[in-house]
Amino acid sequence: WVRDRRTGRRTLVGGAIRWSQLRITHLGKKHNQNAQDTIDYPVTFCFIKSTQGTRIRSAYYAQDAANARRVGIKVGSYHFMSPEKGLAQARWFLRNTRILDQDLPPVLDVELTRAQIEKMGGAAALQREMLAWLQAVEKSTGKRGILYVSQNFIDKYLADGPAELLAHPVWIARYGEYRPYMKLLFWQLSPYGRVRGIGGDVDIDVFNGSKEQFMQYVDSRYTVLP
Repeated sequence: WVRDRRTGRRTLVGGAIRWSQLRITHLGKKHNQNAQDTIDYPVTFCFIKSTQGTRIRSAYYAQDAANARRVGIKVGSYHFMSPEKGLAQARWFLRNTRILDQDLPPVLDVELTRAQIEKMGGAAALQREMLAWLQAVEKSTGKRGILYVSQNFIDKYLADGPAELLAHPVWIARYGEYRPYMKLLFWQLSPYGRVRGIGGDVDIDVFNGSKEQFMQYVDSRYTVLP
């Protein structure tokens, strides 16, 4: 299954995921060239789409999450934000998502267009609805949510955001060099990766720290950041 980067929806491209066989074998052409060793890495964690807006939910989420947990892969569940009220979206996410104690914190995926943000009332309104989602989900799950955004989005809409919003860990999509311009938790370095056990292109993400720091992060129940 491969995620459509615009809609967040998933498409069957090469049969079901073979969870026990997953190995990262390609990072995209540019990052392959910069690799210093053989590209054959284990999959330690994955982020799985659960919901979108206030009406869309993934039919594959529950099965994928259960299969990932079964083989020891840490699961993060994400919600694809729409230009609707953040609290209503949080309730939809929580109604349709099972987050276990050992799971990664929930993720708010924000990829709204400029037109959508203007229709919401601009950057301040967007920030307010993002924070409403994050606060509601944290209250329910006990986990501080992660923001999935691009570098351009940060520059345009979060540079002057409220401290409560900026206090959340960031998972950033930046497909050039590793130059985050801000503290981040996860880096999405390529949408053109390959993973043995999955057909088609796959988004590749790395934790911003060592293996030991990742395990410390996990053992701390996601409160100790690298």
